[in-house]
Amino acid sequence: MEPNGERCFRCKNFDAYYIKGTKKFECTKYGWCRAKKVNTERIVSCEKYEAHIYRRHALHFIEPCLNDILIELTEIRNIIEEESDENKSL
Repeated sequence: MEPNGERCFRCKNFDAYYIKGTKKFECTKYGWCRAKKVNTERIVSCEKYEAHIYRRHALHFIEPCLNDILIELTEIRNIIEEESDENKSL
């Protein structure tokens, strides 16, 4: 019963169970299927399989933009401080 080799651990309806190890949480080979509403193994597949879409963290896209904005703000601040110093000296 393996349609196209699609396993539960790749399904968006599957929530794996974790147990607490000594240093980190470890994934078990069982989990909860939200589509069928039953406990199931990770390696099982079913007809209600829906591919899980992995998204990149927004931080990878935000950090460079934020860095550029902060650099521009620093340059603007330096210009304003220079003008302020010139006005004080006059």
